[in-house]
Amino acid sequence: MFLLDDILLSPIKGIYHVFKVIHDQAEEELYSPNKLKEELMKLQLELEMDQITEEEYDELEQDILNRMAEGRKRGFQ
Repeated sequence: MFLLDDILLSPIKGIYHVFKVIHDQAEEELYSPNKLKEELMKLQLELEMDQITEEEYDELEQDILNRMAEGRKRGFQ
C-alpha cells in the first residue's frame, strides 16, 4: 500500500519541490542584502544624474529599506 501511495504521490511531490525552489529563489532575489545594497547604489546614482526626482528617490529608498528590514526578519543576513 505504501509503495502505491509513493507512486501516486510522486508527481505531486515533484511539483511541490519545483515550486519550493522557485519560491526560495524569489525570496533570495527580493531580500538578499547584497542585491538590496546594489539597488540603493543604483538609485543614488540615478538621483545624482537627475534621472529621478527627490520624491521618487525617497519613495523607492523607503521600499528598499522596508525589504531590508523584512529580509532581516526572515533570516537573510
